Amino acid sequence: MNTHHSKERTAIINRTTGSWLLFPKLSKTQRKVYQLLKDGYTATAIIDYFKAKNTEGMSKANVYKTIKILEMEGLYEANGKTINRTTKEIL
Repeated sequence: MNTHHSKERTAIINRTTGSWLLFPKLSKTQRKVYQLLKDGYTATAIIDYFKAKNTEGMSKANVYKTIKILEMEGLYEANGKTINRTTKEIL
């Protein structure tokens, strides 16, 4: 992953198992949207959250674009779908 085509990532090693965890580098607003999604907010609730905070630069389109980026990076699964867009079996 050291080519000029590679995306920057944060690598963390688990010293007990020797395994690596790779995370994409996200901006501050992308991290905030990711945290709100983990807390159970929906896209419309996130948009309302940013409107209530009077935050500039986080429009409806930006929220949906950030969610799409998080899906492509494998950090978020929306509507019971896996990353490759197939239906996920719910047990």
